[in-house]
Amino acid sequence: MIRLVPPAAAMAALLAAGCTRSPPTLPTDVAERAATCGVVAAAEARTAAGAKGQLPIAAQGRILHYPLLAGAQGKAFDHALADRAVKAQGPIGEDLLDRKWQGLIPACAEAYPATRVADPVLPPPPADARLQCYMLADYMTKALGAQEGQTYDDAIARYGTLKTRLDTAMASRLGRLSPDALRQSRAVALAAAARLGQPIAVLGRCADRFG
Repeated sequence: MIRLVPPAAAMAALLAAGCTRSPPTLPTDVAERAATCGVVAAAEARTAAGAKGQLPIAAQGRILHYPLLAGAQGKAFDHALADRAVKAQGPIGEDLLDRKWQGLIPACAEAYPATRVADPVLPPPPADARLQCYMLADYMTKALGAQEGQTYDDAIARYGTLKTRLDTAMASRLGRLSPDALRQSRAVALAAAARLGQPIAVLGRCADRFG
Protein backbone atom coordinates (compact mmCIF):
# COMPACT_ATOMS: atom_id res chain seq x y z
CA MET A 1 0.00 0.00 0.00
CA ILE A 2 1.25 3.49 -0.85
CA ARG A 3 0.63 5.59 2.24
CA LEU A 4 1.99 8.89 3.48
CA VAL A 5 3.88 8.44 6.74
CA PRO A 6 3.88 9.97 9.32
CA PRO A 7 0.15 10.76 9.70
CA ALA A 8 -1.19 14.16 10.66
CA ALA A 9 -0.86 13.62 14.43
CA ALA A 10 2.81 12.74 14.18
CA MET A 11 3.38 15.57 11.74
CA ALA A 12 1.84 18.03 14.20
CA ALA A 13 4.39 16.88 16.76
CA LEU A 14 7.13 17.25 14.17
CA LEU A 15 6.17 20.85 13.54
CA ALA A 16 5.90 21.71 17.22
CA ALA A 17 9.01 19.92 18.43
CA GLY A 18 12.17 21.59 19.61
CA CYS A 19 15.70 21.09 18.33
CA THR A 20 17.31 19.03 21.04
CA ARG A 21 19.52 16.94 18.75
CA SER A 22 22.05 17.67 16.03
CA PRO A 23 20.73 18.75 12.61
CA PRO A 24 19.98 15.77 10.34
CA THR A 25 21.71 14.87 7.10
CA LEU A 26 20.42 12.98 4.11
CA PRO A 27 21.02 9.22 4.25
CA THR A 28 23.09 7.59 1.53
CA ASP A 29 20.62 4.70 1.13
CA VAL A 30 18.36 5.39 -1.85
CA ALA A 31 15.08 4.47 -0.16
CA GLU A 32 15.91 6.18 3.13
CA ARG A 33 17.02 9.35 1.35
CA ALA A 34 13.74 9.54 -0.56
CA ALA A 35 11.78 8.77 2.61
CA THR A 36 13.58 11.54 4.49
CA CYS A 37 12.82 14.11 1.81
CA GLY A 38 9.21 12.93 1.70
CA VAL A 39 8.91 13.58 5.44
CA VAL A 40 10.50 17.01 5.01
CA ALA A 41 8.09 17.81 2.17
CA ALA A 42 5.18 16.76 4.37
CA ALA A 43 6.42 18.99 7.18
CA GLU A 44 6.74 21.90 4.75
CA ALA A 45 3.22 21.32 3.47
CA ARG A 46 1.81 21.11 6.99
CA THR A 47 3.58 24.32 7.95
CA ALA A 48 1.90 26.07 5.02
CA ALA A 49 -1.53 24.50 5.44
CA GLY A 50 -1.69 24.07 9.20
CA ALA A 51 -1.01 20.87 11.12
CA LYS A 52 -4.53 19.59 10.56
CA GLY A 53 -6.79 19.32 7.57
CA GLN A 54 -6.38 18.06 4.05
CA LEU A 55 -3.37 19.08 2.03
CA PRO A 56 -3.86 20.55 -1.44
CA ILE A 57 -3.44 17.98 -4.19
CA ALA A 58 -0.31 19.67 -5.52
CA ALA A 59 1.35 19.47 -2.10
CA GLN A 60 0.36 15.85 -1.68
CA GLY A 61 1.75 15.14 -5.13
CA ARG A 62 5.09 16.67 -4.18
CA ILE A 63 5.26 14.45 -1.11
CA LEU A 64 4.46 11.33 -3.10
CA HIS A 65 7.03 12.28 -5.72
CA TYR A 66 9.93 11.18 -3.52
CA PRO A 67 9.12 7.45 -3.27
CA LEU A 68 8.19 7.63 -6.95
CA LEU A 69 11.67 8.97 -7.73
CA ALA A 70 13.26 6.31 -5.53
CA GLY A 71 11.73 3.69 -7.77
CA ALA A 72 12.89 5.59 -10.84
CA GLN A 73 16.61 5.38 -10.08
CA GLY A 74 17.19 3.06 -13.02
CA LYS A 75 15.80 2.85 -16.52
CA ALA A 76 12.90 0.66 -15.38
CA PHE A 77 10.77 1.47 -12.35
CA ASP A 78 11.55 -0.57 -9.24
CA HIS A 79 8.33 -0.99 -7.25
CA ALA A 80 10.13 -2.75 -4.39
CA LEU A 81 12.47 0.20 -3.92
CA ALA A 82 9.58 2.68 -4.02
CA ASP A 83 7.67 0.61 -1.45
CA ARG A 84 10.73 0.49 0.78
CA ALA A 85 10.92 4.29 0.66
CA VAL A 86 7.29 4.52 1.74
CA LYS A 87 7.76 2.11 4.63
CA ALA A 88 10.88 3.95 5.82
CA GLN A 89 8.97 7.21 6.29
CA GLY A 90 7.49 6.15 9.64
CA PRO A 91 10.75 5.49 11.50
CA ILE A 92 12.47 8.42 9.81
CA GLY A 93 9.62 10.75 10.75
CA GLU A 94 9.97 9.72 14.37
CA ASP A 95 13.72 10.32 14.26
CA LEU A 96 13.22 13.82 12.85
CA LEU A 97 10.69 14.83 15.54
CA ASP A 98 13.19 16.80 17.58
CA ARG A 99 15.66 17.79 14.87
CA LYS A 100 16.07 20.74 12.50
CA TRP A 101 14.33 19.20 9.50
CA GLN A 102 14.17 22.63 7.80
CA GLY A 103 17.90 22.39 7.18
CA LEU A 104 17.28 19.49 4.80
CA ILE A 105 15.11 21.50 2.39
CA PRO A 106 18.02 22.67 0.19
CA ALA A 107 19.64 19.22 0.27
CA CYS A 108 16.41 17.57 -0.89
CA ALA A 109 16.01 20.10 -3.69
CA GLU A 110 19.54 19.39 -4.86
CA ALA A 111 19.17 15.62 -4.56
CA TYR A 112 15.85 15.54 -6.43
CA PRO A 113 15.84 18.26 -9.11
CA ALA A 114 12.73 16.76 -10.74
CA THR A 115 10.69 17.86 -7.71
CA ARG A 116 11.36 21.50 -8.68
CA VAL A 117 10.01 21.11 -12.22
CA ALA A 118 6.55 22.68 -12.08
CA ASP A 119 6.26 23.18 -15.85
CA PRO A 120 7.09 19.74 -17.28
CA VAL A 121 7.28 18.83 -20.96
CA LEU A 122 5.93 15.51 -22.25
CA PRO A 123 8.03 13.54 -24.73
CA PRO A 124 7.08 14.43 -28.34
CA PRO A 125 6.35 10.87 -29.61
CA PRO A 126 2.66 10.27 -28.89
CA ALA A 127 3.18 6.58 -28.09
CA ASP A 128 5.81 7.38 -25.44
CA ALA A 129 3.77 10.20 -23.94
CA ARG A 130 0.59 8.12 -23.76
CA LEU A 131 2.24 5.24 -21.93
CA GLN A 132 4.07 7.55 -19.52
CA CYS A 133 0.86 9.42 -18.76
CA TYR A 134 -1.05 6.17 -18.27
CA MET A 135 1.50 4.73 -15.87
CA LEU A 136 1.79 7.92 -13.84
CA ALA A 137 -2.00 8.24 -13.63
CA ASP A 138 -2.19 4.64 -12.45
CA TYR A 139 0.47 5.16 -9.77
CA MET A 140 -0.99 8.42 -8.48
CA THR A 141 -4.55 7.06 -8.42
CA LYS A 142 -3.44 4.27 -6.10
CA ALA A 143 -1.20 6.55 -4.02
CA LEU A 144 -3.84 9.23 -3.51
CA GLY A 145 -6.46 6.63 -2.68
CA ALA A 146 -4.27 5.23 0.11
CA GLN A 147 -3.84 8.48 2.07
CA GLU A 148 -5.27 8.12 5.57
CA GLY A 149 -7.70 10.84 6.61
CA GLN A 150 -7.53 12.60 3.25
CA THR A 151 -9.70 12.18 0.18
CA TYR A 152 -8.88 13.16 -3.36
CA ASP A 153 -11.92 11.72 -5.09
CA ASP A 154 -12.12 14.38 -7.80
CA ALA A 155 -8.51 13.90 -8.84
CA ILE A 156 -8.80 10.12 -8.69
CA ALA A 157 -11.86 10.28 -10.94
CA ARG A 158 -10.07 12.55 -13.42
CA TYR A 159 -7.07 10.29 -13.58
CA GLY A 160 -9.30 7.26 -13.97
CA THR A 161 -11.01 8.86 -16.95
CA LEU A 162 -7.63 9.75 -18.44
CA LYS A 163 -6.44 6.17 -18.00
CA THR A 164 -9.49 4.82 -19.80
CA ARG A 165 -8.94 7.13 -22.78
CA LEU A 166 -5.25 6.31 -22.95
CA ASP A 167 -5.85 2.59 -22.59
CA THR A 168 -8.21 2.66 -25.57
CA ALA A 169 -5.67 4.53 -27.67
CA MET A 170 -2.82 2.18 -26.71
CA ALA A 171 -4.66 -1.15 -26.82
CA SER A 172 -3.73 -2.14 -30.35
CA ARG A 173 0.01 -1.46 -30.04
CA LEU A 174 0.48 -2.82 -26.54
CA GLY A 175 -1.67 -5.84 -27.26
CA ARG A 176 1.01 -7.12 -29.62
CA LEU A 177 3.63 -7.29 -26.86
CA SER A 178 4.43 -10.39 -24.85
CA PRO A 179 3.60 -10.21 -21.11
CA ASP A 180 7.28 -9.72 -20.22
CA ALA A 181 7.76 -7.03 -22.86
CA LEU A 182 4.61 -5.27 -21.68
CA ARG A 183 5.78 -5.26 -18.05
CA GLN A 184 9.15 -3.90 -19.10
CA SER A 185 7.61 -1.19 -21.27
CA ARG A 186 5.36 -0.09 -18.43
CA ALA A 187 8.23 -0.04 -15.93
CA VAL A 188 10.40 2.05 -18.24
CA ALA A 189 7.51 4.44 -18.91
CA LEU A 190 6.78 4.99 -15.21
CA ALA A 191 10.43 5.69 -14.42
CA ALA A 192 10.56 8.22 -17.25
CA ALA A 193 7.32 9.86 -16.14
CA ALA A 194 8.62 10.26 -12.58
CA ARG A 195 11.61 12.20 -13.85
CA LEU A 196 9.55 14.65 -15.94
CA GLY A 197 8.61 16.83 -12.97
CA GLN A 198 6.00 17.26 -10.26
CA PRO A 199 3.41 14.48 -10.75
CA ILE A 200 0.30 16.64 -10.57
CA ALA A 201 1.78 19.08 -13.09
CA VAL A 202 2.76 16.21 -15.40
CA LEU A 203 -0.75 14.79 -15.25
CA GLY A 204 -2.10 18.25 -16.05
CA ARG A 205 -0.02 18.23 -19.25
CA CYS A 206 -1.30 14.72 -19.98
CA ALA A 207 -4.90 15.89 -19.65
CA ASP A 208 -4.20 18.87 -21.90
CA ARG A 209 -2.73 16.65 -24.60
CA PHE A 210 -4.83 13.50 -24.37
CA GLY A 211 -7.81 14.28 -22.12
